[in-house]
Amino acid sequence: QGNFIGTNPSGTTAQGNNSDGIAMTGNSNVVVGGTLPSMRNLISGNRLAGVVLFNFETGTNNKVLGNLIGTDKNGSANLGNKNSGVAIFARQPNNSATTVQNNTIAFNGYTTEPPVRATDGVVLFGDVGTTDTILSNSIFANKGLGIDLINFPAGERGDTNVSNANDSCDTDAGTNDLQNKPNLTSALTSSGTTTIKGSLNSKPNQTYTVRFFRNSPGTNEGKTFMDKKSVSTNSNCTTGTFTFSPNQAVSAGQTITATATDSEGNTSEFSAPRTVE
Repeated sequence: QGNFIGTNPSGTTAQGNNSDGIAMTGNSNVVVGGTLPSMRNLISGNRLAGVVLFNFETGTNNKVLGNLIGTDKNGSANLGNKNSGVAIFARQPNNSATTVQNNTIAFNGYTTEPPVRATDGVVLFGDVGTTDTILSNSIFANKGLGIDLINFPAGERGDTNVSNANDSCDTDAGTNDLQNKPNLTSALTSSGTTTIKGSLNSKPNQTYTVRFFRNSPGTNEGKTFMDKKSVSTNSNCTTGTFTFSPNQAVSAGQTITATATDSEGNTSEFSAPRTVE
């Protein structure tokens, strides 16, 4: 907590480590950061990932909370880590269960030298049954995807930097159960109110939490978390159309994205962006 890792003491210039900023192998119950501003770490400018967790055989219940990963101390300027902001590797079912929450994860993945594990904001490499929860972060301006779910071995489903396609009733398996993402069908601001419509096709008769984000025009990660909505699927695996209106209107031209998290904590990739009209 409270460290500058990979920057100068003022948190304004990259002086990165020659590997990852923080690397944990098989650790459990570790918290990186915390719920108060004084607890957060600045983890930027490192040659590989900002935070990497190698939970291959052991390691569970770790938390990455409230950190600045890839930015300066103000959370705005580019001091990106050369690989992903947060990378989680897990081979055994139920041995990961990492929570990544309330972090700013930006400008990561811009590298031209090996080794390159991935270039995403948050990347999860896992097997069937591994579960990691990604909640309410500010994720933007990373080279790869904002959230990337990749199976072991890579290439079955979830290739690096390729968004996974949804499947009917979400019967596929892999890291985070390759949780289906929401499908946003419209976003309209009128008379000072933004109305977002969408749907989710996933496992039947279950409840999911959909989190909504707004982004700068033309971008597709999840820069500003707005709020969340609970939705439930029916026996035909669909929620039908749901409607969400954030507390503050979103300007026309900005984009909306969303994630879905199931009751076990499996979080999807970001949805395709929907431009506000």
